[in-house]
Amino acid sequence: MARGGKRLNSGPKAAISKHSPRPARPDVVILPAPDHLGGAGTDFWIRVHHDYDLHDDPGELKILQTACECVDRLREAQEHIAEHGALILDRFDQWKRNPASNVEADARAGLLGALRQLGLDPDITE
Repeated sequence: MARGGKRLNSGPKAAISKHSPRPARPDVVILPAPDHLGGAGTDFWIRVHHDYDLHDDPGELKILQTACECVDRLREAQEHIAEHGALILDRFDQWKRNPASNVEADARAGLLGALRQLGLDPDITE
């Protein structure tokens, strides 16, 4: 299936996006987000469906689901780091990197990989 186009309300970076914009219409059909997604993942699902035409391709929807799961993990890790700090004391009272930093890095890499596979502009995450 061919993909092509760019994001609605696009700026200068949107030209690198492959998906065609969905026309701005009040009757845009947004598929329901998978039930297991958290708030951030569900919001991302809705934003992507509103701004991009994914052609309802099952493969693309699965990749989008993965991206949304990564958004959930990323936000969860960021909240944990904000609460406990980037460095924590281990059982020997030595400073070490918060393990949530690894989760954050992995989730960010997964999200960017999924966006790349979909041909979407990484700026959509902002």
